[in-house]
Amino acid sequence: MSSGILLKAVNAIQFQQPLDFLFEFVPQIVFMCVTFVYMDFLIFVKLLTDWNTIGTDKAPSIIGVLINMPLKLGSTDGLPLYDMQL
Repeated sequence: MSSGILLKAVNAIQFQQPLDFLFEFVPQIVFMCVTFVYMDFLIFVKLLTDWNTIGTDKAPSIIGVLINMPLKLGSTDGLPLYDMQL
């Protein structure tokens, strides 16, 4: 994914298209980085939480949380992964 975005940036620079660079490459790379950083955060929260002490041994799915983010505006179907999650 990142190689395709970087190739888009190289093409925009080579063909001297500054609008494509600013309004396509920059938002795409920012969105990708923010999404992967949030996913890494969710992985660490899930790994560091002791789900047996909470009263359940079934932890929420990270994939489900990431899919519900755009589809259900972040709402969880069951147990939230962390306290401030909707």
